[in-house]
Amino acid sequence: MITVHINDKTISVAPGTSILQAANQLGTTIPTMCYLQGLPHNTSCMICVVEDKNSGKLLPSCSAQVEEGMCIETDNARVREFRQDTLDLLLSEHIGDCQAPCQRVCPAFMNIPLMIRQIQQKDWTAAIRTVKKDIALPAVLGRICPAPCENSCNRRHHDEAVSICLLKRIVADIDLQMVEPFKPVCAADSGHRVAIVGAGPAGLSAAYYLAQCGHRCTLFDRHEHPGGNLRYAISDDRLAKSVLDAEIGKIIALGIELKMQQELGRQFQLDDLRSEFDAVVLTTGDIDTAYYRDTQLQHTSRGLKIDRQTLVTALSGVFAGGSLVSPSQMAVRAVGHGRTIA
Repeated sequence: MITVHINDKTISVAPGTSILQAANQLGTTIPTMCYLQGLPHNTSCMICVVEDKNSGKLLPSCSAQVEEGMCIETDNARVREFRQDTLDLLLSEHIGDCQAPCQRVCPAFMNIPLMIRQIQQKDWTAAIRTVKKDIALPAVLGRICPAPCENSCNRRHHDEAVSICLLKRIVADIDLQMVEPFKPVCAADSGHRVAIVGAGPAGLSAAYYLAQCGHRCTLFDRHEHPGGNLRYAISDDRLAKSVLDAEIGKIIALGIELKMQQELGRQFQLDDLRSEFDAVVLTTGDIDTAYYRDTQLQHTSRGLKIDRQTLVTALSGVFAGGSLVSPSQMAVRAVGHGRTIA
């Protein structure tokens, strides 16, 4: 028998028991959507996540099996926030038609089935257009993304998941090698100017999509080169700088102005940007509580407080995304935030 602790209650269960089943035996209710007792689990909706306090991981309780000594919490602040984000993602832009589970759990909500069909047809131009509709840095993410979409792939129950992340990388790499790589059509100059503070994945993504709307964007960053943690926290063997530079170059080519070695709170202040620009996007990474406390921005225990639908902060015209609003190691989530802000 395996002994586990769930919400400070101890239970011994047989090997192979799922966390959800163990919780049910204790009389603890965990919300589910795609789970139905007696049928194989799909690990599709991710509503049933719980936190293993020993490892710090969030686990889908319908499929994750108990392990000796696990200390599970089923309803803490982190779990509730993840479930809320997941539910928002499931419901966003849903028009009532069925969608593939891989697309539903992708933090950027990319149309994965359409990309796969276009690859099958060897229509690389259409495929990169589909990918970049939602993901501004596909060659980068194709190398570092933990691929949550593959965990929900229905094919996994037959043999193994489709290598979605690798396919995305192939599409992006082929495009980068083209004589004339894909360049999105940008609307005419809107007359609006946007300051983006932080040239990491969220900031670069916001600039990419805002430029397509005709807005003039200026990227500020404290580092010498753009990329944020993609450049300064990931080793070259995982992400070659040549790939990162190539994709960033495609974004900057849309007319983005770079102002490097400019740090918020040192070379300029938030009020300066609000006076000079029509909108401000904050994507500076981990929150500097001391600075933001003096800006009238509200924050939670995890980061700046925002409207989850629009990512607007308590200050009019100021938006925020990435790790600044919710700590995460997934660059794809930050890229998705940039798209939402735009």
